[in-house]
Order: sequence, then C-alpha cells, then structure tokens
Amino acid sequence: MSETERGGPAGSLRFLVFSSSLRSGSFNTALASLAGEVIKAKGGDVDLGSMSDFDTVL
Repeated sequence: MSETERGGPAGSLRFLVFSSSLRSGSFNTALASLAGEVIKAKGGDVDLGSMSDFDTVL
C-alpha cells in the first residue's frame, strides 16, 4: 500500500474520532473535535465522524 493509500506519511496512525450526539452544541462533539486537534498536533491522521452523518430512526 502506498503512502497516498494509507492517507498519511509512512508510520502515521489513523484515528476515527466519533461523536455519538445528535444535539447541536453538544459537549461530546466539542470534545471529539478537541481530541482530533490533539491527535493531529501529535502527527496522527484523523477522520471525524458524527451520528448526524448517518440516517437514523429516532
């Protein structure tokens, strides 16, 4: 697998940071975003996800 296919420099770790809240202004979403920033600052590759990205039945 090439560096481009992995999504980052050789040896970097990829993380999925997922917020499970549907509420706007959620502390869970804010914390997930902050965690993503810290991971990026430490050299990791981050994909942010949220429950609002999926069709769900409430």
